[in-house]
Order: sequence, then C-alpha cells, then structure tokens
Amino acid sequence: MKLKLALLLVFAAAPGLAQDEGSEAPDPAKGEKPQPAMTAPLAGKRTLVSVAQAGSRLLAVGDRGHILASADGKAWQQVQSPVDVMLNRVRFRDDKTGFALGHDAAILVTRDGGSTWTVAHFDASGRALYDVAALDEQRAFAIGGYGTFLDSTDGGATWTAREFPIGELGQHFNAVTRLGDGSLLVVGEKGLLMRSKDQGANWELIDSPYTGSFFGVLPHGEKGAIAFGLRGNVFVAEDVSRCAGLAVEGYDPYSRQTVTDGAQLAKLGWRLLQTPTKESLFGGARGEAATLLVGVNGTVVKVDPAATAATTPRPPDGDTLGEVVFLNGRWVAVGRRGAIDLGAL
Repeated sequence: MKLKLALLLVFAAAPGLAQDEGSEAPDPAKGEKPQPAMTAPLAGKRTLVSVAQAGSRLLAVGDRGHILASADGKAWQQVQSPVDVMLNRVRFRDDKTGFALGHDAAILVTRDGGSTWTVAHFDASGRALYDVAALDEQRAFAIGGYGTFLDSTDGGATWTAREFPIGELGQHFNAVTRLGDGSLLVVGEKGLLMRSKDQGANWELIDSPYTGSFFGVLPHGEKGAIAFGLRGNVFVAEDVSRCAGLAVEGYDPYSRQTVTDGAQLAKLGWRLLQTPTKESLFGGARGEAATLLVGVNGTVVKVDPAATAATTPRPPDGDTLGEVVFLNGRWVAVGRRGAIDLGAL
C-alpha cells in the first residue's frame, strides 16, 4: 500500500499504518482542549473509518471528527461532533447509548442514539484509542495504542487508565469482541491475542499462531472467533477457551514464527482459513448467511457460516474499506471515499 494512502486512512484496525498521535507533542496552536468538528457538505464522501447500527439507523465516524447518520445506508447527514480529531471506532451498547473514540484519547458518549455527543475523555498527549467494549450499563473499557487500556465504571462518564502485564508489553490493542460464551477476546499488533473469562477483570495471553498484526476479530459459533489482519490472513478458532495460553514473563514477539502446519495449528486451537486475497483486512461483520471482511483496495471477502470457505463476491475497486455492517439485507461499508452500499452480495 502506498504511504500516502496509509496516512490518509489511519484505520482504527491498522494503527501501524500511520504514526500514532500519542507519539507527538501537543500542537500549541490547537490547544489542550477539544475543538468541535467543522460542518462539511462532503463529509459523507471523505474518509470514514467505522460504522455501527443504533436502532434502525447507522452511525459512521472518521476523519476530522466527522460523525454521520443514515436511515438506509445511502443518504447520510452530518451530526455535530465536539472533536475535530480522527475517530477510529463507533459502537453502541443498545439503541440509545453509544461510544465513539479515536486520536488524542478522545471518547465521546451519546445517550440518544447518536443524535448528540459529549466528550467524556480527551488528552491531547494521550495515545490513540482503537476500540471499545460496553460490558453492561455501568462498565466499559477502551483499548488503543501501545497497550493503552481505559476503564469506566459509571456508564462511560469518566475513564481511568489501567496497567497490567500484557499492556506493559507495549503492543497495540487493535480490536475487541465478546464471544458467544460471554468471554472477551482482544487482538493486536504482532499477532497479540488475549482473552478474559471474567468480563475484563483479568486477562490471559494466548499463544498466537501469527506474527503479523491482527486488525479485527469477530465471534464465531458458541465459543469461537475469526481473527484477521495483514496480507489477508484469517485464523479461526472453534473454542477460544481451549486455545493454548502463554506466560507473559519472557514473552518476545520478535522471536516467534507464524505457524502454517495444520497439526501445529490444531495444537494451538486454531486453523488457517485460505482466502483469495493477500490484501490486508481491516473490518468485518456477520450477516444472516455469511460473514463479510473488508480491506485494502476495496477488497471484500465473504466467509461461509462454518468458516471453512472464503470467496470474493465483488472485484476490488481501488478504494480501501475500513469496516462494514449488515442492515436490512444489505451490506454497507465505509472507507476512503465515505460510505458505500455494497448491496446484498
């Protein structure tokens, strides 16, 4: 991928593609306080990074703090945003309560389905945040660059940094999902995998089959997961609770090797899904009859319900996609050129 494109995208699932804002000194001209995003008539055609469903409509976020809403995935209207920094992820706990987060450790909260947003956390010298998980009405956590982990115990009103051994490794935490059995799985830089069986109170490092970065993860079946990332790599576990654990002490990601042998993968609890692409995959979602993954150069990969086969239902169109959602029988993706209706596929 060209460097210019990488810098434009800064996808939440791919923090390694661009310099993390947390590594830069705050801009004196910008100030330490968040500034509201500008109203832009063409915001819906500019870089959007993440999309999520809130009730009957969609919310998308992206470059310059832009937030957009749509009832059908085709027509989009800009929503007032209290920050002008890149927003990397939007997620909803229910139809009304949602979170958007991104660079400068910004966390926005909505209580009305995305119509209005307030700043719950902002630190101009903080690391970029890449994903968020709402555990219940009170508890939530956000993850991000260099092992950043923020906890909230008051419904997202306030956030506190947490330090723990895996976070101290300094690898990016790129994405989190809740599995079918209620456990949590985080994927990240250099093949990082960590799970929690107690709603995020404690985390265990998993022996990863991959040394490249995972950019996304989805639940699979009752206890499994689909983890995907660089160069079109997709790994599937049928039961994450049975995946081999790994001691944090002495862990060195640079000394590890990617496992491709089927027997060795099975011992770790994983298998490699053969995909028809070598393009990096950034986001994905489950639909009624399949899982869809999207990525570089507009790549779309369709995975069957059993996660045993993958196809490309449409040719890459050159515009990188960051995330996708399934709404009313159709797939809607967001990326470098805004929102795209992919149809039924």
